[in-house]
Amino acid sequence: MISFQAKCPGGRVEWPCALAKELESGKHCWILEVGEKSSWAVGVASETILKKMSIPDSCKEGYWYIKLFKGKRFQAFSSSMTDLSQNPKKIAVYLDFDKSELLFVDLETQITIHKFKEQFSEKLYPLFSPGIHDKGPLILQSVSQKDVKETLGRHTSLLLQLLFDVREILGKYISLLYQRQNDPERFTLDTDIETVDRNTAHGDLHVSEDNKRISFQGNVKCPGGRAEWPCALAKELESGKHCWILEVGEKSSWAVGVASETILKNLSIPDSCKEGYWYIKLFKRKKFQAFSSSTTDLSQKPRKIAVYLDFDMGELSFVDVEKHVVIHRFKEQFSDKLYPVFSPGIHDKGPLILHSIPQNKTN
Repeated sequence: MISFQAKCPGGRVEWPCALAKELESGKHCWILEVGEKSSWAVGVASETILKKMSIPDSCKEGYWYIKLFKGKRFQAFSSSMTDLSQNPKKIAVYLDFDKSELLFVDLETQITIHKFKEQFSEKLYPLFSPGIHDKGPLILQSVSQKDVKETLGRHTSLLLQLLFDVREILGKYISLLYQRQNDPERFTLDTDIETVDRNTAHGDLHVSEDNKRISFQGNVKCPGGRAEWPCALAKELESGKHCWILEVGEKSSWAVGVASETILKNLSIPDSCKEGYWYIKLFKRKKFQAFSSSTTDLSQKPRKIAVYLDFDMGELSFVDVEKHVVIHRFKEQFSDKLYPVFSPGIHDKGPLILHSIPQNKTN
């Protein structure tokens, strides 16, 4: 356990920290419980950190860490800074030194918090700072060596090397591509969603002849006081595992997810939380959120998305295909039919494009 002792932090800018042993190569993992602490930081740093045993409050070369400040600002720091939305209580940190990848995973929600992709050339030191605003400890927890050996020995992709349940999210998508091509009997999908049902498309949408492109054909300059966005649906799903890949590109607005039969009434998605809808939505490039019975702000704005639905397990996951990061996951008890939902929004005419999923290699 690491905790802060002083009663008055004064005008401190840098936070004190503790280090673990130096790392020069290989794959490493550590688990840290931050609980309800208001301030903390965790990551890695180069040998520069040995001079002061503290982390800077701004971007600096040789440091890669995530930091929560007074329960308000949650950010990732390196040579640049990234705002984060996922505020975890328990974190897994995974470092692949040789591949220069540093990954932070929220163990409770099983979502990737952030990933650094750098060219590590010097020794690295895992760093732990409890901040200076409360005395609650950071708690390091043990990692099963058996799981480490079994997991790392079985897969070659970093995404498939994760030791935790997050593997079940990323793995379900990555396994689909990896195992279909290398071991097709080990993993099967009940359905690939590769087209929409043009008969379900809202009247304000245009669907291409191959049923793979959906675009808004109304007046994007004057969409009026619309609150709901028109959408198109794919065929209904009642059980099993399903996956679809969608390219959103540089579109300013779009939404994708699933909905219950309620959506058949007006073929549009609501602008606020509503039972029977589970989707992620980008609004004018500004607000990126997940909607269901509640709203969650998201930070990862993807260009290409894999959606994975395990109906029987009640899991709906969204993966950024280019960055290999889980965008969001819904965990629900699905009991009614579900319809994949695709809305190109109402603010540009760029299309949503459904892509085919790679098929098995032939010998």
